[in-house]
Amino acid sequence: MPRSLGIAWLTTLSLDAPLVCIAWQGAISIEYGLSIEWHHRFLVFAAVWLGYSADRWLDAWRHKANVSRRHRFYRDRRWLLSSTWLIVLATSLTIALLSLANVELQRGFLLALLSIAFTSIIQFARFRAYQSLFKSILTAILVTASILLFASPTKENDRLAACLLLGSLFISNCCLIHFWDRTIDALQEPNLDRDRRLKSLGLAVSLCCISIVCFRHSPLALPTLVCLALLSLLHIFKRRLTGDDRRTLADVCLILPLAPAIWL
Repeated sequence: MPRSLGIAWLTTLSLDAPLVCIAWQGAISIEYGLSIEWHHRFLVFAAVWLGYSADRWLDAWRHKANVSRRHRFYRDRRWLLSSTWLIVLATSLTIALLSLANVELQRGFLLALLSIAFTSIIQFARFRAYQSLFKSILTAILVTASILLFASPTKENDRLAACLLLGSLFISNCCLIHFWDRTIDALQEPNLDRDRRLKSLGLAVSLCCISIVCFRHSPLALPTLVCLALLSLLHIFKRRLTGDDRRTLADVCLILPLAPAIWL
C-alpha cells in the first residue's frame, strides 16, 4: 500500500510550483551575479501561485468527478479561495506598481496576459493526440518565463541555455506528473491514451538530455541533470507513495540540486 509522507499539503495549497520558481530564480541570480530584491521574489511567487490556483479552481468548478485531494480542496473551499486569490492579486499589483521599473512592469504585464491566454487554452482546448505534451509545454513556458522575468542572464548564449535547460526540464516534470495522473485525468478526458502519454514523456526527457549535452558548459547544466536523475529515481519508486506525495516530491526534486548555490 502506498505510504503518505505528509507533505501533500504543499501541492494541495499550490505552493510547490511557486517554491520551485523562486529557488531557480535565486540560483540563477547567484550564478550570474544578478540583483534580485525581495519584491522580485514575492511577485514571482505570487504570479505562479495565482496561475496554478486559478487553473485548479477552474478544474474543480468545471469537472464534477474530482477525486484528487487538491481538487476536492478547491471544490470545498471555492469562495474562500476566490477571496484569497483576489487579495493576493491586488497585493501583487500594488507592489508591482510601487516597486518595479517601467521595463520590468511592461514585461510583467505581458507575462500576465500570456498566462491568461495559456490558462484558457489549457482549460478549454483539446489537442486530441499528445494532449498532455501540449499542456506540459504551455505550463513549462510560463514557469520558465516567470523565473527569467527578473533573473535573465545578460549574455545571449546564457539566456538561450537557461531557456532550453529549464524549459525542457519543466516539460519533463509536467509530462511525468501527467503520466502518473492518467487515472484521474481519464475522468476528464474520455479517450485518454496511455501510450501517447508515455511517448510524450519520452520526447520531453530526450529534449532535456539533448539540452544538457548542448549546454554542458552552462552552470545550470549540472543541476538540471541532477534534477532529471532525481525525477527518474522517483518514478522508479512511485508505487510506494501516494499520488499527491509523488506530485510534491517531483517539485522537491527540482529544488534539492539548487541547495549548494542558494544556501552555501
